Amino acid sequence: KHLTKLMSVNQAIYWDKRSMSIILPGGIFLLLSQVKWTDHRMRQLDGERSYLKDNFEFVASRLLQADWQTGLAETEEEKKRIVDYLLDSSSFDEGHVVLEKLESLQKLVSHPGDLDAKQVFDYWIGRGLGLTPSGDDCITGICAALSALEGTDQTFRQQLKSYLVEHGRTRTTHIALEYLLYATENKFHSHLLELCYVMDKPRGTEFLHALEEMKKM
Repeated sequence: KHLTKLMSVNQAIYWDKRSMSIILPGGIFLLLSQVKWTDHRMRQLDGERSYLKDNFEFVASRLLQADWQTGLAETEEEKKRIVDYLLDSSSFDEGHVVLEKLESLQKLVSHPGDLDAKQVFDYWIGRGLGLTPSGDDCITGICAALSALEGTDQTFRQQLKSYLVEHGRTRTTHIALEYLLYATENKFHSHLLELCYVMDKPRGTEFLHALEEMKKM
């Protein structure tokens, strides 16, 4: 409470590597030399791939529940169409803008040389409300999946990083940009790590807990 009273918007705050401290205005130091550092790098999934599809479908069914808000859909009907597409891309509807953009995003992941990456990212990066817009969250999730699944092409992440370096500051929030840049380096929020690590394992209490924590986000 004391710190928040001393801080205001747009103040310059610095990190001093030598003293391991955050330096705030007014000569205030937050010493971090004794903190416990955590590892946010995604490990390769080591469970059964057969569980992935089943758990993915379970998550999709939860998304259809009224109290789940993805930020990508504006109506219940649109949300249902998006979930149907995620479960079966053959349900693609050419007249639906969001589905067309999802189709382009999927193609950029699977065939990165066939599409203009900037055009695809221009639609998704910064799309939606909040400190981390929904479009950015969607891209972060894709990066997590690519990191977790051994043998996948990492061209998408490389294209994303180039885009963010050149255009990120003008496309999305500062916080979302940091999350995305970390995602290109295989580093993710603990809730996303927790969910990924249970996706290829039998569904139990750990899975349901991870899903509930993600929902809170």
